Amino acid sequence: MQQKFLGAKDGDVITPQQILDYSNIAANARASQYVNTYNQMRTAGLSGDAALPTGNGQKIDTPTARIFLTLAGGKAQKARTAATQKHWSF
Repeated sequence: MQQKFLGAKDGDVITPQQILDYSNIAANARASQYVNTYNQMRTAGLSGDAALPTGNGQKIDTPTARIFLTLAGGKAQKARTAATQKHWSF
């Protein structure tokens, strides 16, 4: 993402689609980091719960919900339970 921005020149126009693309790249990078950290902790014999995002009572957003869904192997109820335990609301 940074390379794309650095490639922009004065006067270049960034389109709404490019902004959406950049935000998707950032969301995917964030999700990958959470999933990788969780998996590394589990591989080391530790609980991965500390690696999960905490909601503090906030409504869960789609990218964060995808993190829980990925770690739950696509099982929606298991993901919802894990997110609720980390204080996300629905």
